[in-house]
Amino acid sequence: MNTKLIFIAVLLLVCDSGRAQVPEEDCGRPDRRRRQIFYEQPNTAERVYKDSTGTYVIRFTYGMFDGYAPADAVDNSDEVRYSAFIEVFRLENCRQELIGNGFMGTFSPEGCIYDEAEYLISEARKIELRAERDRNRR
Repeated sequence: MNTKLIFIAVLLLVCDSGRAQVPEEDCGRPDRRRRQIFYEQPNTAERVYKDSTGTYVIRFTYGMFDGYAPADAVDNSDEVRYSAFIEVFRLENCRQELIGNGFMGTFSPEGCIYDEAEYLISEARKIELRAERDRNRR
């Protein structure tokens, strides 16, 4: 009985020491477990637009990708554009109602031809009409 108990104790010690690992040498390759990646959160900007059809809020979510300078920009200008997810909301009775679905587009903090409110509202309405037609077909 004593022999079995001693044998089990020795076996447990051997198995437990087998778990200990020698620290690996740094071979110049990155260790994915140790490296931490911090992602920057996207920025949002909103613009309010009023016309004869109502009041709209256009929300730009940008910063997921690096900004770029337009092709026709002057070399020393600070003009920058971003790929952005765009949502258009119609304001009715202090409620924001999403028009269609969001879509990808361009945003410039200074404003550019691609983020004009009239154009973005018409694109959102087109998406809404397409979705409505698809629902009616079913």
